[in-house]
Amino acid sequence: YAIYVSGAVAEPGVYYLKPDAIVEDALLAAGGAAPGADLEGLNLAGSLSHGLHLRVPFAGEAGSTDSGGGLPLDLNTATAVELETLPGVGPTLAARIVAYRVEHGPFSTVEELMNVQGIGERVVSQVRPLVTVH
Repeated sequence: YAIYVSGAVAEPGVYYLKPDAIVEDALLAAGGAAPGADLEGLNLAGSLSHGLHLRVPFAGEAGSTDSGGGLPLDLNTATAVELETLPGVGPTLAARIVAYRVEHGPFSTVEELMNVQGIGERVVSQVRPLVTVH
């Protein structure tokens, strides 16, 4: 699996892990937690999926397991699980968004979502008020 690890880790980047790898394996692949990392909200035994963005939060900030509905959602940092909360976006489209981001780099505009297979103007118009790009 290709996993993008970012945030409070020693070496953020894309890592290729075995399909049975867990969150802890991805964290270790990225050189471990950086000083100030907050691992409390992460399930270190959680499973991974291809194209996942694992963001390790710094103390005092929300991480990838945050389900507090923090909107707008940043298309460039949102996890697949967070993207699934958007209208018209299920697990398949969320995984495609993350994979597109890993392959092509960060989104410049919300409209760029239409470059992702299976996303058209209808989905973009539904999610536009709920997302941003930074």
